[in-house]
Amino acid sequence: QLPSPAGASGAGGASAAAAAAGGVVLCAAGLFVFLSTGFVLLPLLPLAGPANASLLHQMKCLGDGLGRLAAIFHSSECAESGKVGCGTRLSLAVTAALRLTAVLIVVAWLLAAERRRSAPQHAAVAPQ
Repeated sequence: QLPSPAGASGAGGASAAAAAAGGVVLCAAGLFVFLSTGFVLLPLLPLAGPANASLLHQMKCLGDGLGRLAAIFHSSECAESGKVGCGTRLSLAVTAALRLTAVLIVVAWLLAAERRRSAPQHAAVAPQ
């Protein structure tokens, strides 16, 4: 059992604990989506061809680096304030949904390109 926060008791403490647990679940789900979408693309990059695979990998590394830099600044701001606000959790959910959508689009593009490349080519043959 988790101790209730200072000054919270009874039903108010229970609702605060439930809200905190919901925030933890949302953050954990967001973290899972961000990590899984970052790694799901790596095995598919060669399907784009050597030049595009290199470009996609560089874009992924740049995005990961910028995301980590933003996370460092954001976590220091949250540490100063002592809490993570509702707006922060909402922006995490929106950003995770946008990233998941973008990754699904890239995966669909890569798989469609591979299907087109591996499809048998039918040559038109004139009747003799």
